[in-house]
Amino acid sequence: MRRLSAIREEHLVYRIEPVLKPYEWGSKDRLQTMFPHGRAAHVTGPLAEVWFSGHPVWPSVVDGGPAGSSTVDQLIRDDPTSMLGEFDSSRFGPVLPFLLKVISARRPLSLQVHPVSFRAREGFNRENRAGIASDSPSRAYRDRVEKNEMVVALDPFELSVGFAGMGVTRSVLARVRHPVAAAMLRCVEEADESPGYDGVGDDDVGDDDAMAWLSHGARARRRALGIAVTSPPRCAAGLYDALRKALAGADDGRGAAMLRHALVAADAFPGDCSPLALLLMNAVSLDRGQGMYVPAGTLHTYIGGTAVEIMTNSDTVLRAGLTVKPRHVDEALRVVDYEGDGGVRLLSFSGETPGLSVHGRAVAGAMSPGIEEFMLSWCSLPDSIGVRVGEGAGEESYVELDRGRVRVVLCVSGGVRCETTAGSLLLNPGEAALAPAVERVRVFPVPNDGDCAILMASPAI
Repeated sequence: MRRLSAIREEHLVYRIEPVLKPYEWGSKDRLQTMFPHGRAAHVTGPLAEVWFSGHPVWPSVVDGGPAGSSTVDQLIRDDPTSMLGEFDSSRFGPVLPFLLKVISARRPLSLQVHPVSFRAREGFNRENRAGIASDSPSRAYRDRVEKNEMVVALDPFELSVGFAGMGVTRSVLARVRHPVAAAMLRCVEEADESPGYDGVGDDDVGDDDAMAWLSHGARARRRALGIAVTSPPRCAAGLYDALRKALAGADDGRGAAMLRHALVAADAFPGDCSPLALLLMNAVSLDRGQGMYVPAGTLHTYIGGTAVEIMTNSDTVLRAGLTVKPRHVDEALRVVDYEGDGGVRLLSFSGETPGLSVHGRAVAGAMSPGIEEFMLSWCSLPDSIGVRVGEGAGEESYVELDRGRVRVVLCVSGGVRCETTAGSLLLNPGEAALAPAVERVRVFPVPNDGDCAILMASPAI
């Protein structure tokens, strides 16, 4: 594929280099194909995540930034008002409030949860007082901020997220002829599904006072989850076959989807009982362009597929299972919201595009979970060469980004030209730019072999 080059060297839109994460669960070719220019294309093993990041530990390198500002986080610290805008620099401080990733999973990720605000602060400060190094494997809390995230499918994408209703959970567990599933089922069957609270704690609920006020149904989930993620490896004997037989006898529907996800996880992690935790959770399938908001406190795992992920600028992950990485099971059990689906929401791109305007035959949409740290916009820019007479020939198609918000612009397909008053920057597929809040930026398609598409990440507008 032909590589474009910058028209002018002096510009106020900065190309940023991706941070590559070659985790074992990653795809062996999807991201390499999606990012054909740069280091990603040369990764021969699994490539799981590509970050466009202002995180202080894993920041993206800035290509052509001002002297002394070699990374995104440093560029923002040096001039937060110009980079973020006056409003966002005052509410977030001199930091990029979001982290943008493209992920591709050929096998399930870890069963995990992210902390709400007070949990994140308490855990971060506790580990600092204990002298645990920020890069230590035993470190659970790497950042002090609440971590919410939104995932948007680029290909069909499967995930297990939040807790399913007690009825379907009871039915699915009853199908699995396995001792650990039977123990989990007893927890569910003993639950009083009334909405009342009794305020009486149990030893197995944990040492946090707030856990004593869980509803009976939430306590049942907590006990059942604890059994799944703390049972020793020897207890996983026969689990795959038990799940396979249960799925073979299940009617197609929610329960079958839950069993399929658990079976995939059991195949990927033999000797681990935590795939049974997926029988407590909603099994979700996202089509291309659909999104899901996963708020802090929500238990989740991604089963497979390729997606864009945008989140609060935090790298705190509390893993309870389905991983070869260090687990923080007790901490994860303490942080999970057991009272339901945790505010999980299915999202789609709307026709409203705050902070940008479209021209010609450009089409755009936006997706926002309603929190202040992030939103995602999408734009399709038709290649003017391919426009037939009567379909808008001669009209220039572009999208204009208003001043006042920082953005990360990711070229997904084709090629685009980002123009400011200072010059232009051309982006190839898979390349990204940081557009400062001080600049009004216009993004044009570059004549190529088809339409161009971009994703834009920004704070909520």
